[in-house]
Amino acid sequence: PSALSMTSEFDDTGRTPWYEENNVELLLNDKVVSVDTKSKTVTGASGKTIDYDVAVFATGSYPFVPPIPGKQRPGVFVYRTIEDLEAMLAYVKENNVKSAAVIGGGLLGLEAAKAVAD
Repeated sequence: PSALSMTSEFDDTGRTPWYEENNVELLLNDKVVSVDTKSKTVTGASGKTIDYDVAVFATGSYPFVPPIPGKQRPGVFVYRTIEDLEAMLAYVKENNVKSAAVIGGGLLGLEAAKAVAD
């Protein structure tokens, strides 16, 4: 894994050692109600305002699968979690897969396409 991967187990607060090692402050359960990009501050519903250098908004995702015939066939995957990736890699190895098609141009789709190209 790269230096940016977060493969450690999460603790009770939802963190891994990666956060501290990379000087990342993780704030949970305080919905952002205001972002001031000029002063580089974020204000939560709690009223807490914090300064930032770089803000990353992790909004979650849901893997939408279009109603395409054959989507339930072996070798068709949704890619969202590390377990999804592990299942794909196992399928590739077990079935000697040489090529793949990626449907979807979101961030994960683009990452998957790059991985296939590599």
